[in-house]
Amino acid sequence: MTLPLLGLDAMLADMGCERIELRRPGGALVFVREGEDTWAPEDGASDAIHTRELRDAIGGELGGDYDRLVCMLAEEQVEYIVERGGVRIERSARPQAPAEAEGGLGVVAEALGIPRSRRKHKLTQARRFAGIVERAIGQSDVAGSEDLRVLDLACGRSYLGFVLVHLLSAAGRRVRLHGVDASREYVEKSRAIAESLGWDDATFEVADLAAHAVDPGSFDVAVALHGCDTLTDEALRVACEARVPLVFVAPCCQHELRHLLRKHPLDWIARYGLLEQRLADVLTDGFRCLVMQAVGYRVNVLRFVEPDVTPKNLLIQGRLTSGPRPDRAREAGAFMKQFHVRPRLAVLLEAGG
Repeated sequence: MTLPLLGLDAMLADMGCERIELRRPGGALVFVREGEDTWAPEDGASDAIHTRELRDAIGGELGGDYDRLVCMLAEEQVEYIVERGGVRIERSARPQAPAEAEGGLGVVAEALGIPRSRRKHKLTQARRFAGIVERAIGQSDVAGSEDLRVLDLACGRSYLGFVLVHLLSAAGRRVRLHGVDASREYVEKSRAIAESLGWDDATFEVADLAAHAVDPGSFDVAVALHGCDTLTDEALRVACEARVPLVFVAPCCQHELRHLLRKHPLDWIARYGLLEQRLADVLTDGFRCLVMQAVGYRVNVLRFVEPDVTPKNLLIQGRLTSGPRPDRAREAGAFMKQFHVRPRLAVLLEAGG
């Protein structure tokens, strides 16, 4: 029997819908949004699925063993309740997670100095990013690590790092955070924030990422949120050279390739400035993915938050799975030859992974 689920398709397409629960007495199937059209089963053992697969699963299960569907949006909870052969819809305010209800994230936000007018968007970015990191950790070889070592590259005030530590700690993990940034002012501010929060396992370092390196095996997770232009590439270089098992990078502005593009098969697009910039953005991030694969990472690209929170909502996720991939290195080399460019990240290919 197919039940009428009014508004469900629009809800699943809404990036504000973060969590889906198919409930039955004694259990539930839980899916957490991992990207624009990607959902991760919370069991940590199953592969992510596309929105249409989730919709099919809901249609096949609701009304059978499962009698309730709960959709959790940012501020609202919508329930589809099966009764007497039909479906009743209830809407209510979304219950807060215990840590948030107790002001846990609020305390972190206050310490970070995030203005209340910007707090919702800032924390949404960090929470979504952190949620993806947490799920990836649970499905990786570092899941059983006693101490989880996180490297925050181009950290700024490290608001991502602090929120990540807070959420992972609330989930029962012990986390050691190390942030790196070229700004002494930001590093000193981050140290002061860590001290105000009483966090002894958060350290920060002043360093130019272009000349920075860390020892292989030093960290379990590397993150970089909105490193401007080639700072994203330097963050990837540092993480990949150190063979960090899990890497998560949300790029910001991408100018390098736009200025390098000269003679190439699509040079006619230069007539349309906005489209040329978009092409350069796509090629930049595509090249980053190719290089990561070339040096042994499995790569996934997703949108981790809705555009009205930040238009810079692309996330490149890498998991170290193998040795170098010569086929991907050849594809990256062919791209550079065809487009007559040598992006900053090409240094990883020359190092042989």
